[in-house]
Amino acid sequence: MVYIAHGNVDFKNEAIFSILSYLEICDNADKLTIIVYTDSALYFESVLGQQGNIIYEEIDSAQWQAWRGDIDFVHRAKIEVIKHALEKNGGNILYLDSDTFFLKDPKPIYNAIESGIHFLHVREGLIANGSPLHIAIYDFLMAHPAEEWSAISIHTAMYNAGAIGLSRKDLKLLIQTISLTDKLYRAYPSHVMEQLAFSIVLNQNGPAGEVAPFVLHYWHMKEVRSELDKFFGENAGKPLPILLARLREFPIVEASSQKDIWEKRHRWQRALMRLMGIGWKWPANHRKLL
Repeated sequence: MVYIAHGNVDFKNEAIFSILSYLEICDNADKLTIIVYTDSALYFESVLGQQGNIIYEEIDSAQWQAWRGDIDFVHRAKIEVIKHALEKNGGNILYLDSDTFFLKDPKPIYNAIESGIHFLHVREGLIANGSPLHIAIYDFLMAHPAEEWSAISIHTAMYNAGAIGLSRKDLKLLIQTISLTDKLYRAYPSHVMEQLAFSIVLNQNGPAGEVAPFVLHYWHMKEVRSELDKFFGENAGKPLPILLARLREFPIVEASSQKDIWEKRHRWQRALMRLMGIGWKWPANHRKLL
């Protein structure tokens, strides 16, 4: 399992929380190697202690910048990290963004990766009729045809890349994804171009499975960061068993579900509700959210 937690402490807190959720929910969790690409292994060890199955790859600024490439794209580094981890360690890898939380044991995912299935987090829909951003990207690429993105059509599905499952046999696909990301980003510099590249390359090599039933990806809920800061502050110095017990009291699944409901309202509805003093808030003491 692979994480990136470089720079801001918020990313480190999220990654630690994700690791805790794995340790809490999975039997024999110590049998799986967890690799964290970070600039501060000491920060992780101050919370998690020294765990024999957690390896820290210290990343300096120069290496991080090199992985961003000459397009200077932060999410390009994600692909390079997965490539580095597979080249160095082999085996099967489940990469996770830091803002993730385990819902159940991912063992079936690893078994499927071993059998040759690739994974992304969740299918978001067809790019041609998806979010306004996805439609804008599709329209631009169709208006500027090029061999590099000739595989894109009205049937192209966009997947969220907050979780990626691959094996060492897929290194060639990562090289293709890096190349396509560079070309797409140069044409249309959007923060979703690495997930579009993954969506195209992986689905050209068999349909991608979805990690979503096993892992919550709360990318839309930045409010969690202040709550995690409180959580780790209140539990500073506590041993791992106490952290795992208190993890169960943290209402992240409820909060994410209710944030989804809030954001599915029309923009004018949300604006009107805010004028009335009604808005989405982090759940207090597990009270029902608006």
